Amino acid sequence: MPEGRPIVADCGSETEKICKYIDHYLQPLSINHPSYIKDTYNFISKVRGPTVPSNCFLVTGDVTGLYTNMNIDLTLKLVREILKKYPNPARPDKQLLTLLELTLKRNDFEFAGRIFFKICGTAMGKDHAPAWRIYS
Repeated sequence: MPEGRPIVADCGSETEKICKYIDHYLQPLSINHPSYIKDTYNFISKVRGPTVPSNCFLVTGDVTGLYTNMNIDLTLKLVREILKKYPNPARPDKQLLTLLELTLKRNDFEFAGRIFFKICGTAMGKDHAPAWRIYS
């Protein structure tokens, strides 16, 4: 294992265009999730108005290493479920799942002149990651 936590970019990789294709279909589904927040303005509109009970308080948090620590099998299972929940006969679900599995389970990278195989999570910058990470 390389020392530290190398960030593996996807830009210019052999799967970059495949990931854009997957994202084209998954991105519209991700906005259906109740925890989806588009941006700061969307967040403000969701929290403005409701009264927070006096025994509660709002907090925010940031996840460290989110993409690099995703459970790949769980991610595939959850994406399969969301595709079933929102059926679309024009969407190639079987092919999307095959391509998603390929891009998640065949993640190799070079670091310090050595080749490594990523067995957990995904590379930073994969176009489809923001769409499916909301379900994982």
